[in-house]
Amino acid sequence: MVYAHPEQLVETDWVAAHSTDKNVRVVQYGMGTVITPFTNAEQPLETFTDPGFNGASKLYTIYTYYDSAADLGLMYRNISSFKLKRGFMATFGALAASATVKSRPASIGMPSVRK
Repeated sequence: MVYAHPEQLVETDWVAAHSTDKNVRVVQYGMGTVITPFTNAEQPLETFTDPGFNGASKLYTIYTYYDSAADLGLMYRNISSFKLKRGFMATFGALAASATVKSRPASIGMPSVRK
């Protein structure tokens, strides 16, 4: 078989050794597998103060827990809409059941994809 980029192929030993690394995602794709490296600088989540992706916005990095007004800044108790890149997940949580606040991001990461 001829590959367009054979220099990007890795052995199964490499996949086994690195499949649980925080910055690697292994996904079965068609008849093969795609390995996508991510750095901790990846910002897959963007929140907005107004509905419809309007108003002030803020980007969030992966594997970071945002749980205070200092972490969230203007977004604290003020998120009305958000965009999340495909393949990522975000957990949002309210302060309390009786709180009159909107949701806030708690953590961002990638779903575990393993065979």
